[in-house]
Amino acid sequence: MWTPHTPIPVEAAFDLFVNAAGGQRVSSLLTGSPSFENADYAFPTVDVIGELKEIETDFAEDARFRSKHEELLHRSVSEGRISVPIILGADRASGDFVEDFVRLFRPALSRIVKKANSQIRSTKQHLGWSGATGVLFLVNDGFVSLEPHFVQALVSDILTSAYSSVSCFVYMTVNTYVGLRLLLRIRHRGQEL
Repeated sequence: MWTPHTPIPVEAAFDLFVNAAGGQRVSSLLTGSPSFENADYAFPTVDVIGELKEIETDFAEDARFRSKHEELLHRSVSEGRISVPIILGADRASGDFVEDFVRLFRPALSRIVKKANSQIRSTKQHLGWSGATGVLFLVNDGFVSLEPHFVQALVSDILTSAYSSVSCFVYMTVNTYVGLRLLLRIRHRGQEL
């Protein structure tokens, strides 16, 4: 995997950003070591609790994921939903197949969101900030198997159906370039090329 620069230590860099934005680590608001699952950041002047989660694992490399992916491929080929050119990337897959593929990442992303929700909720309760806005800062630091717009859509869907302590999320990539497939339609003398 090609990286655009010397890797940035995500948490240390994010601490600097949070401090510059008027926030602070939740641990600085507590005496001693926290006795609860706490979120990472608090922004007292704007009543925001934030949790930083780094995705350093490419979930598609997991053996269980690969097994489910192979099952999906075999089932889709036998149903005629995809063909060899699609598998090899020479042709585009149907929307149904893409949805099924993206759905394979849901359990891993749900675990991350669930943990962040729990940490934000317990921090709100402990600090007495029941009306605070919960923000999940989700940093991609090695997850390249799914394009950003799919991750955003999937996390949005997860948050819509559960986890009410997270009001919104910010998804960013730091240490890896992410390839985006652009579809250009070129017309020349009335014909699409």
